[in-house]
Amino acid sequence: MLPLIQKTLAMLIMPLGLLWLLLLGMALWSWRLRRPGFASLLSLVWVLFTLAGNPWIGQRLTAHVERTILATNPESTRVFDAIFVLGGGTDLSPQGQPQMGM
Repeated sequence: MLPLIQKTLAMLIMPLGLLWLLLLGMALWSWRLRRPGFASLLSLVWVLFTLAGNPWIGQRLTAHVERTILATNPESTRVFDAIFVLGGGTDLSPQGQPQMGM
């Protein structure tokens, strides 16, 4: 649980995390000041910003591109001239095999 909290706090103090928090704070403050027009606009911008940064939505949007790439066993003896990594990290597949992750 502690690594999850650390990762969340680290994401929130990065520039986009601070912008996300600022938008949320401004929207809540506008609602408190009873400015429904401006508060609604800020709330809409905050929701769109939240959806744009959501990893599950990002995965669904990029899934059709990634489906065209054949899966490769990283333990194969095949030699590659180059490897392009478009996302970060590694992960384990449901079968326990190493795979590239997000």
